[in-house]
Amino acid sequence: MLLPTLDRIEALRWAEARAALVYWSAWRNLRVTFPRNALARVPNHWRTFGARRSPLTGSGRLAVNPPNAMLNYLYAILESEARIAAVAVGLDPHLGMLHADTDSRPSLACDLMEAVRTRVDEYVLDCIGRQTLQREWFFEERDGNCRLMAGFAARLAEAAPGLASAVVPIAESVAKALIRGRPGVPFDATMTGTRRRPDSFLDKPGVTRRLPAIPHACPRCGRALGKRLGRCPTCAADDLEKTVPQVLKEARWTERPAEVPTTRTSAQLRNAEAARQWNPESLPVWLTQDFYRTRILVELKKIRTIYVARYLSWSESYAAEVRNGKRTPHPRHWQALAVLVKLPHCGNHQSETLSSSQPVRNGRFPCRN
Repeated sequence: MLLPTLDRIEALRWAEARAALVYWSAWRNLRVTFPRNALARVPNHWRTFGARRSPLTGSGRLAVNPPNAMLNYLYAILESEARIAAVAVGLDPHLGMLHADTDSRPSLACDLMEAVRTRVDEYVLDCIGRQTLQREWFFEERDGNCRLMAGFAARLAEAAPGLASAVVPIAESVAKALIRGRPGVPFDATMTGTRRRPDSFLDKPGVTRRLPAIPHACPRCGRALGKRLGRCPTCAADDLEKTVPQVLKEARWTERPAEVPTTRTSAQLRNAEAARQWNPESLPVWLTQDFYRTRILVELKKIRTIYVARYLSWSESYAAEVRNGKRTPHPRHWQALAVLVKLPHCGNHQSETLSSSQPVRNGRFPCRN
């Protein structure tokens, strides 16, 4: 729906109501975080944002969970600041333009606060999305109405200067627009213009104040924390002691398929059995450990690791360690390595044919060069 096509105030109100339904429906499943040791005392309907309309009134009033109660309280502060700003610029806060005139609300103040309402929404959204709320900050009345405790309400009340700095320019711009084209009506911006008070927090045109920060709390025990801490030292030490062994155990089993440990055990058993059955007398006299290190290992470094691994059915990591001299293979493999590097001392073993799976180039296994 395009706003330029709305030619009546009633149509604009209807469009705003439809947009509000879509807007608040996006908040419905937002999760509200409380300390883990307080979850037993937190009602289930407090743990998500839920609906903006309260089941007690059918509107936003009398909220039934903490985030909506925070919105209502901050909206009330913003409405008060908008009313003060309207009176300061010479406007009647009860003569509204978009909000219908009623006896129970200042309609013009509600019009002014619409331009600043997003600051409140952003503030509450940041609180419930990044902070841990304390159970002690809220209480529930018998009818289900969720209210703020005095200490937490006082902290939220510190947002009044920041909200005032945002709504005052809006009130002055509306006043200027209403007297535009009427040169006989003087207007001077006494709050942000040339005649502003020297001691006012609005000492510069366009100045804004930040809203107060919600105390950062440990998500487990609820203790107050510094800005850069994720949890208190006591809970961090306890979690580290409990979770590190479990995490290491799960990492060993999840980083590989479930059948790998069984396959590895079978390979180790086969290698151990082959080493027991191997006869040391079958090793040629000339094939000693000194010959392996001075001749075979030197030539082995010229062959790529992948071909060494394929030829002897090793893993690439083990073949790389053998090729680099970090590990010495069992003597039963020395003769096969001598055949692999094509040493002349191999005698009849030179005539052994290699498997078709080992690529050969110019009579030799491919080198790194």
